[in-house]
Amino acid sequence: MSSSIIKCLHLSDFHVGKDNYGQIQLFDSILEHIKETVNPISDLEMIFITGDIANRGEKSEYDSFVELFILPLSDILKDPTKIFIVPGNHDVNRSEARAVRRYNVTEDIPEFFDPDETGQKERKLLFPRFKNYIDGDFHEFVIEEEEWIYSEKGIFTHVHEKNGYSIGIIGINTAWLSESDEDKQKLSPGKALVENGLKEIHDCNLKIVLGHHPLNWFDEDFTSIKSLFGKNNVIYLHGHLHKINTSQEYGAGQQFLTLQTGAAFQARENEKWTNRLLWFELDLDNNFLKVEPRQWSKQNQEWALEGGAFPEIYRETGTDFWKLPITQPKKKL
Repeated sequence: MSSSIIKCLHLSDFHVGKDNYGQIQLFDSILEHIKETVNPISDLEMIFITGDIANRGEKSEYDSFVELFILPLSDILKDPTKIFIVPGNHDVNRSEARAVRRYNVTEDIPEFFDPDETGQKERKLLFPRFKNYIDGDFHEFVIEEEEWIYSEKGIFTHVHEKNGYSIGIIGINTAWLSESDEDKQKLSPGKALVENGLKEIHDCNLKIVLGHHPLNWFDEDFTSIKSLFGKNNVIYLHGHLHKINTSQEYGAGQQFLTLQTGAAFQARENEKWTNRLLWFELDLDNNFLKVEPRQWSKQNQEWALEGGAFPEIYRETGTDFWKLPITQPKKKL
């Protein structure tokens, strides 16, 4: 593999605890697919998991995730493969902090998402809802800043170096305010937290933001965060909607790319509810992203190509790949 290409796997929405036997089968199939797809395994440099590890945010669900997936995965992977994980709405233990208001909280507490001691103190009321996620043993195997959800920063950052290039990675929590099935347009990762994180990786050649929810699930911060993403020409990786998709978005007159993977586990083998995963390669020399969407085929018992996931205009002729342009900063006229 070229020294300027980074091979990655994007997973999301495991919902561990939803169906124990079905998920054992799923984990086995993903692990086998990884072994079959990447040779040598050291070519797989990063794995991004964008939330909903658990189904109800319970401790036992994270224990199962470690036992059935993370530990076998760590046996397969070779250093320096890096795993990054952020929480989703199913990682929230909704039995905790039930009396704490969440929707529209910034109307009364504008400093709620400030990246300082004051903001941290306000967010502290929500920490019990993420305790099982934070205490999960999977953190021993991932790249992040320890207990970052509890921190003043409220995000984590990491810089990955590759052949003279620097890739800045930010993990954000889009589930801070998650409360119910009525979350759409009521959530926020915290505009100030995101802005502060982007400053930390300002000088990186490429910036990747990991979140769980699509941008249009955010509240009034939606436009401001899109502007931050546009000015930094980020790639925003997320899940939640259980399908694979991409879009070129605009913020502050600049483009950025969103990449949505499907649910790794939505249901047992079923023609209606399909399990999905997404491979992609970052070509840093040529500024494009090569994506390979896969869905589980009940009929063939394999991870088959999902041909309709991306527009054919981006399809590389005669291959299973789609090439998406990585947006570069727009120069002033």
